[in-house]
Amino acid sequence: MHNKYILLVSLLMGLPTVLADNSDNVYSGWQGQRLNRLSIELSLTPEQKYKLESILNEQSEEIRAVHEESHKEIMEVLSADQFAKWESINKQRKENRVKRWNDEQK
Repeated sequence: MHNKYILLVSLLMGLPTVLADNSDNVYSGWQGQRLNRLSIELSLTPEQKYKLESILNEQSEEIRAVHEESHKEIMEVLSADQFAKWESINKQRKENRVKRWNDEQK
């Protein structure tokens, strides 16, 4: 279960989760930039891009549900103090990812 959780969370972090305007090829956030980059690298047609985005959004929702269930399971295993530390660690990791992403955009 632990490896499955890590894999799913990793996938969730890299999947596009927002709908975009395919007409002018402009997206917002890191999810949109990733989808835009894939679109260029794979030479996707607008129809392919729309379908891929739909598939990835659905997959993202499924992964998010698994993540939430895993979060509940982890809460049951850890003590209150351990869980608070675990959440703090995860918050710091997220902040570091956001900072790296912002630095890369400069």
